[in-house]
Amino acid sequence: MESQPLSARTPSPYTHTCQSHELTLPISDPFVKVSLTYMGKRMKKKKTSTKRNTLSPSWNEALVFNMGKEMLKHTTIECVVFSDNLLGTSTEPLAKLCIGPESSGDEKNHFNDLLHLRNVSARWHHLVPP
Repeated sequence: MESQPLSARTPSPYTHTCQSHELTLPISDPFVKVSLTYMGKRMKKKKTSTKRNTLSPSWNEALVFNMGKEMLKHTTIECVVFSDNLLGTSTEPLAKLCIGPESSGDEKNHFNDLLHLRNVSARWHHLVPP
């Protein structure tokens, strides 16, 4: 599966936001589950809307997680793409992205900027196979 862009940003030190855009996968009803994990324990989870009957969905949604700045250095955000279907939600993830202290590459750079910079802009990230 080709990796696809996903953007995550923090507009203020106490709010975490994740946005998804232009995902191209061989599915027709995709959505994204976003989980916030603090020190290995899942604290919160949210879900985007399902984009029906499309192979190239685009999400323009902000999922906001309120948290203290001191918690951020031990927090991971995981975005996992699933497919909805007539029989229910697929349990097989199609793609994912993790941004947190254990990340590498661009995701690690973005996470470090979230920790140390006051104003962090939205960035594109690549989804990878689960």
